[in-house]
Amino acid sequence: GATDVGSVTRLNDTERLEVLRGPQGTAFGRNVVAGAINITSQSPDPDELYGTVAGGVENFGGYDVFGLLNIPITDDTAARVSAYWDHTDGHIKNIGPAGGRNSLDDYGLRVAVQSKPTDRMTLKGSLSYETRDLNNTNAVTDGLLRGFAEQSVAPGGPSEGLFPTIPNQFFPDTNEITATDVSEEAVVDHLIAIGRLDYQMEGKTLVWVSGYIRSLDSAINDIDATPIDGGVTHRESVDSFTSTELRLQSNDNQRVQWVAGIYAGRADTDIRGEVNIGAVGGSGVGLPFLDNQQLEAVTQENTQIGYAVFGDVDVAFSDRLNVLLGARYNWDRVAYETR
Repeated sequence: GATDVGSVTRLNDTERLEVLRGPQGTAFGRNVVAGAINITSQSPDPDELYGTVAGGVENFGGYDVFGLLNIPITDDTAARVSAYWDHTDGHIKNIGPAGGRNSLDDYGLRVAVQSKPTDRMTLKGSLSYETRDLNNTNAVTDGLLRGFAEQSVAPGGPSEGLFPTIPNQFFPDTNEITATDVSEEAVVDHLIAIGRLDYQMEGKTLVWVSGYIRSLDSAINDIDATPIDGGVTHRESVDSFTSTELRLQSNDNQRVQWVAGIYAGRADTDIRGEVNIGAVGGSGVGLPFLDNQQLEAVTQENTQIGYAVFGDVDVAFSDRLNVLLGARYNWDRVAYETR
């Protein structure tokens, strides 16, 4: 019954998950100073046609479904499709004008293709889409805000006389009920496209990888968390990231392993937000000068273009001693605009 919204990525069709300790800046960029988590999805298998379907149910009207299908196309080419859908009605009821519960729908689709046109060359491509849609809020006042409100309207308080008493539907003292006039919503979705080419040579491999990510994060929130039309905030952030990398690396199982490569990438962020005060004057609060006023609207656009060259050498002196030396040089240009 519990619901949350944030990172969408699921691990339904994962081949392996690697936890890399220590600085990984040479391979993953300058911000990876403490370590990295490398997630590898299952690759399409040209040898067998198979699939699976799984599902389950839970309390609060919840259910989940997952399915995958591996499709051989030729002796050297295959496709793999996986999808999931999770739903819960939620456990927090909104007794205000907005109504509803904190329901959550979480679903995604991934399509991957792999081909080996020659003994030396492997081509891989994948396209993933995931989204998470949360209706109403996960937050409850649990009586805390009600105490503040009662003190505020009491004699000597900053809002003395605004209400004789705080109505029961304001700030319910429970962890299962909220009361707002705004149907709050949070949406996160990701679109990810990746292409990769591996070309085997004597003792080394040439690797080219390119990717594109588009991420949307949108939220509508009730400012006052009450049934009156006090105000609403709306925030939306759209991020897009494009990168390409070419590297030459030694093959595995060598005492001396090395990698050298070049990288280019671009990141764009578009953030829009606004704060609107509702028709409080018409709700009996007595502040008509705030009726339907937009207090703030912000637009921020950021662009970052970066290039890098990198390389490292890993020498295994014994089964217990490895020495790794690496370097990476980055050049970035960043532009910001706020209005």
